[in-house]
Amino acid sequence: MSLYEILPVASIVIQALLIIHVIKTGRNFIWIWVIALLSFAGILAYVAVELIPDLLGSRAAQATRRGMKLALDPTAQLRQ
Repeated sequence: MSLYEILPVASIVIQALLIIHVIKTGRNFIWIWVIALLSFAGILAYVAVELIPDLLGSRAAQATRRGMKLALDPTAQLRQ
């Protein structure tokens, strides 16, 4: 299979998964139209506007950030 055959199939699968996500999480139903009609642009918009801020604001992401900061600079708290 070539890339030109895989891309449309991948786009449809990702669109379907994101539309299911919109419905299950109760987000604005306008996202369904954006994702369905704009293909890759809609996918990127939804991920950038809805998913990434949620992932970065979660407790797990904050704990990971603190852990990474501590691992990279363990003496930062002492210096402060």
